[in-house]
Amino acid sequence: MEPLKKLKKVFDTELSMIRLLKVAILMVILFLFLLTSNFWGEIWHKLSVILLPFFVGAIIAYIVHPLIGKLAKLKISRNISIPLIILSMFAFLSWVLISLLPLVYNDAINFINTLRDSVLQLYDWYLEMSQEPSEIVKLLSDQVVNYLNDYKSWFPNLTVIVPQIINSFINFFTNAILSIIVAIYVLFDFDNIAATTYKIAGRISGKLPEMIKAVDNEVSDYLRAMFVLMAIRFVEYGLLYYLVGHRYWLIMGLFSSLSLIVPYFGPTLANAIGLLTSLVLPWSSSLILLVFMIILSPVDTYIISPFIHARNNEVKPLWTLFSVFAGGILFGAFGIMIAVPVYMSLRAIFRLMHEEEPQLE
Repeated sequence: MEPLKKLKKVFDTELSMIRLLKVAILMVILFLFLLTSNFWGEIWHKLSVILLPFFVGAIIAYIVHPLIGKLAKLKISRNISIPLIILSMFAFLSWVLISLLPLVYNDAINFINTLRDSVLQLYDWYLEMSQEPSEIVKLLSDQVVNYLNDYKSWFPNLTVIVPQIINSFINFFTNAILSIIVAIYVLFDFDNIAATTYKIAGRISGKLPEMIKAVDNEVSDYLRAMFVLMAIRFVEYGLLYYLVGHRYWLIMGLFSSLSLIVPYFGPTLANAIGLLTSLVLPWSSSLILLVFMIILSPVDTYIISPFIHARNNEVKPLWTLFSVFAGGILFGAFGIMIAVPVYMSLRAIFRLMHEEEPQLE
């Protein structure tokens, strides 16, 4: 009965007509918002299109700013370093779009054919080793092969969608230019913007500047470690695929590097595709690739990654999986990419709040 008495006491002391009225008004507002969700959704969509270049430019500036700071310590003026770095990034992106994407599109068909041949090779090995082949395995193999043979339906007819491609390219190019301009302006005035942000945050709450600083430290360390690990993985796996004679060693190396954006699932998928596409190679090459993958996976996970990441930035596997899953459910692909840094930011805020709590004697 004691819990019931406590609950009754809470109702008697905490509830009042004014508070109930506030809750009722809040529920009505929420109900009206849901009824007009289509209208607000359209407004949000237009706002997101307008604000996207500014958001991207701010992110670029945030990522590049530490490098600008290091160059400033080497007596390199911001008037030189900022335009040089931003223009180099834009030139690299333009080169990728103009030079590499058409090659990737053309090689995609050969890549799919390689996948199909690998599936057929796996099924042939299965027939050789199995005394009583299963009809289910045969049916599954036929379905996968038929699906891969129907690759032409995956790709749009370029002659039909050329106007759409041109329009999309113009929009992308315009947004990219605007994002770069925003990034340059933000970088030149980064310190003042940061100081103003902290000042406004301090007026809102005395703890808010410390929380922003904690989040900034977490995200900065995460991005730094991520870029280093991606570079290491690109060298590792690009060289490995090249040495075993994989035709798409550069693509697979880049894919293995970018797979780190999705923890655990990404590298596993990249390794699976790499092994599958290597089955058309001599069996010795496929075996060497498998052995080195088995060696590199724990080396990357338990030696290189902890060495690159700061100790206080380590994320437990269970929380990583939960963050990635929750981010994917809530925000799709974008949510998956930001899941881990968002979790680290929230963790930093909770740590700061916990440190400021008075200790009971």
